[in-house]
Amino acid sequence: MPNLKIGWAEESLVPEKKVALEGQFFERISQFVESPVTVTACAVEADGDAAILMSVDIISMQKCLIDLIRERFAQICPEVDPMKLVPF
Repeated sequence: MPNLKIGWAEESLVPEKKVALEGQFFERISQFVESPVTVTACAVEADGDAAILMSVDIISMQKCLIDLIRERFAQICPEVDPMKLVPF
């Protein structure tokens, strides 16, 4: 029987200060938080192999952002291949 480990975590991405909002042809500054923005990760390990699935409450993730996330992940968790981090 395989040794299966599963864990998950959720973290807020809501900035603590007002920020410029995208989506219009003029600058809009946030006034309040209408709905939470979070990142949720689910880590699965079985018999020494691992994968981390990451869901982010944003419209899209450009490759440069994914690369930056993997780079920082590799710094804090060097024992796991950062390519095992899969955003969706």
